Amino acid sequence: MSNSKSALVDEVMERIARKHQSANDIPLNHGLADEMHVQLVQALSDSTRGIFATMCGWEVSTGDCSMCNSNNNFDASGLISLSGALKATIAVRFKKELLFAATNSFLGFTPTQLGPDVMDLVGELTNMIGGNAKERLSITGVVLGLPTIVAGEGHYIAFDAGLEITRLPFHCDHGSLCVEVGMN
Repeated sequence: MSNSKSALVDEVMERIARKHQSANDIPLNHGLADEMHVQLVQALSDSTRGIFATMCGWEVSTGDCSMCNSNNNFDASGLISLSGALKATIAVRFKKELLFAATNSFLGFTPTQLGPDVMDLVGELTNMIGGNAKERLSITGVVLGLPTIVAGEGHYIAFDAGLEITRLPFHCDHGSLCVEVGMN
């Protein structure tokens, strides 16, 4: 496991441990849920890197964590859910510069605004990242939902109350994105 992957897994495990230290009543199956959370975070991290490498020929690396802390830093987001044996909400949040470069890579032209072609790409990338992560998990009975797109400078994404949110920042030569996952 690379240093950045190891650090990511360590950070997720530390957050989970802090959550359980402060909880009054820990469910008996918390170990399995925590393990699934770590597996999903790792699958999303690997999927994000893999999708951009395969589809755009870009190396995407772990970015600065502070980039994901502000909910208003991004220009467009794709939301997708996992249901069934694993329940999670995934938000893939993009800076417009990255989306414009990705549109050029996919479609051969560089847009100047967040129009229909760019919004379609947000949905496609979200679906590919979520679907690839689902396949990497190899858990039967998991269903991937359809992506929903939210756009506009400073838009806000609110996860359901009670979900543990893990933010995965990424950066490449073309801009930044953040993958967020909320699980019980």
